[in-house]
Amino acid sequence: SVANDIGLPVWSDWGDDILNLHPSHPTYFAYVDKAAMRLNIERAIIMSKVASVATDTMREEWPLSDQVIVLPDECRMKAWPNERKKVISWRGMATHTEDVETVLPQLLNVAADPLFADWRFLLMGDPPSKLWNGLAIACGENPDLVFESKGKRVMLCKYLPTVNELYAWWGTFAPYIHIVPLADTKFNKGKSPNAWLEATGIGAAVIAPDFLSEWDLPGVLKYSAGQLDFNGKENFESVLRRAMASWMKHPEQPTDEKEFQERGHIHNAVMLSRERVYPDWTTEGVNRKRWAILNKLMGKPVMEAGPTRINVLEDFTTPVPGAAANP
Repeated sequence: SVANDIGLPVWSDWGDDILNLHPSHPTYFAYVDKAAMRLNIERAIIMSKVASVATDTMREEWPLSDQVIVLPDECRMKAWPNERKKVISWRGMATHTEDVETVLPQLLNVAADPLFADWRFLLMGDPPSKLWNGLAIACGENPDLVFESKGKRVMLCKYLPTVNELYAWWGTFAPYIHIVPLADTKFNKGKSPNAWLEATGIGAAVIAPDFLSEWDLPGVLKYSAGQLDFNGKENFESVLRRAMASWMKHPEQPTDEKEFQERGHIHNAVMLSRERVYPDWTTEGVNRKRWAILNKLMGKPVMEAGPTRINVLEDFTTPVPGAAANP
């Protein structure tokens, strides 16, 4: 409101659908449990000269959705040539406790199965205690040692100084599979496929729930969020077991695009294939759109009080004259 009153255009950019946090979510109280908080967020969106979100599903839930720009998250990862290892990775924070619980019994069944005793689990970030503690017990490890990052089958990496260092560290483990268990909620349905961007860059297949409509992507294996086998759908455990059983001695061998989409075998060619399927879904491509928006905003200052939206139906894929050549 103050920015609009003095003629400064405001651009609000949103990565998560925080207006649709479920009351059971750990951060619900910080955003929308009070009417004043929710009202302030909605006003920030409505009064912005430009409002952008990460996914189409999220945009549909936003105020003035027909005027909201979708700017997908982007991530151009370094291609990791390492041969795949029998490693399953997970990345996230303790706020994912409810999400992890939706598949935890199935995950622990797999971890405890002697058939997969040579597989390891890599947990990054601030994993829920139920996840690392449960896996430690299922794998026959001392939970205290796992918590101190001294586990053999359950490897815990709490934090690294920078994101680049995290990716470099993650890549050395060359995981075959990356899991993204999520509860079927409105908030999660608006999730950006960040995990897909990151994990396929690292070189792993991704296992994710079937309600993520925007995750129909190369290298993604879907499981039924209902957890039960019905109408031909498979639960998390079935999909995970099949992916692990498909282990190849040389999974980096040439595999055509159709095959890796069906089987989830990720290899060096995936980065190139991903960019062929989504040529504009790169850091450079999205940054060009961001620079175009910034130049548009700076070239058309708000002279009157109150919001005056720029025409978001205009094409932002090409920078306006004067935009940086290499944003």
